[in-house]
Amino acid sequence: MKNKFFRVFFFVFFILFVSSKNIYADETYSLKMKDNLIVSQVSTKINKLIDEKWNSVTIKYVVALDKTLKKLDEKTRAYQIINEIKKKIVSHTNEINIKEQKNEEDTLKNEVFDLKYTPTTDFKEFKIDIGEVRNYRLTLNNTERNSLWRENYKYSEKLIDSAQEWSDFSLSKWELTHKRNSSDSYYDYWKINSRFADREIVCKNVNWITHTESIWRWYYKCSDDNCTEKLKNSLNDVFSMYLKEKNQSSRPHYDWIVRSEFQNIWVWIAIKQKSDNNFEFYITTHMCTELK
Repeated sequence: MKNKFFRVFFFVFFILFVSSKNIYADETYSLKMKDNLIVSQVSTKINKLIDEKWNSVTIKYVVALDKTLKKLDEKTRAYQIINEIKKKIVSHTNEINIKEQKNEEDTLKNEVFDLKYTPTTDFKEFKIDIGEVRNYRLTLNNTERNSLWRENYKYSEKLIDSAQEWSDFSLSKWELTHKRNSSDSYYDYWKINSRFADREIVCKNVNWITHTESIWRWYYKCSDDNCTEKLKNSLNDVFSMYLKEKNQSSRPHYDWIVRSEFQNIWVWIAIKQKSDNNFEFYITTHMCTELK
């Protein structure tokens, strides 16, 4: 059945592509009933496949559609039909992403994690709902990943202790660093790898990618009971700085957000009060491929 569908699908594309340049190039078309029928039939069948395995299917067909669209005149009937199919696929996958993200957030709200390391920050004292803050950070990451057809990050309990411990260590030193020892290079992969291994964290090698550590120090102000929102706003500011790297030749923070090899993540924050309404926080994010 699937093979038959693919034959019909590509036959339609072939006919439309061959005819578009010669017959329709000088005319402007709007989608008519028969065009909408083509769009509906093709997009419905692709969406069914997307429901089963949305990420790989979407990447495959959206890329193929984009390549075809670049070869066509925007005024042709072929362009308009193919563009409508693409828009329906994108819309459908966005709906799936939102639904999956909501389910993930609902699961996290009710999940109790087994913490072996006790964090030094008392979030109740700072009027912070740390679960809501973590979920917000995860949503920021996954929203950007979805825009590039990457699978969602998921929180992994195995990464909790390492991220907590490093945020607390950074805050205790009032220093933002990846160095495990003062004599280390700025980012010593093997020292970090060894530290992960000591905590039974082993990430599978995927395309020579295993794990990474992202750290940041920033500030927020809060003089009322709405400190969770104030911290989330500050995290958004930090994330916006990461996104600015997108078009730069060096973009270490942006790359860890969107790398398809990474699947697992944990975010932890340590907070210290600097003055009456001023707070400083250290955030550690650990990312890992498939956990062994």
